[in-house]
Amino acid sequence: MEGEKNNFYPDYIIKFLDGRIGLFEAKDKNDNSAETKAKAERLQSYLADRVSKGDNLIGGIVANFGDDDNIYIKINRKPEYKTDPTDWEDLDGLI
Repeated sequence: MEGEKNNFYPDYIIKFLDGRIGLFEAKDKNDNSAETKAKAERLQSYLADRVSKGDNLIGGIVANFGDDDNIYIKINRKPEYKTDPTDWEDLDGLI
């Protein structure tokens, strides 16, 4: 509801060996619901704010782009969330 605050808890919080903290929300790569869009954009806004204050954070929406036999995770870190495949990048490049 408008004006109402909602808590957001990412699916995964990971501390990397280099000290970075990753905040990740797992979704289907084709999930274009208003809820997912709001979560993705709020997460990116939060990350940008915290990074500008010196926090060592990364994160975004993660999804499996593999097939039934293989897992291939990509991440969407765009400020405006869309399910367009060009908006996703390999998670390997961040970790």
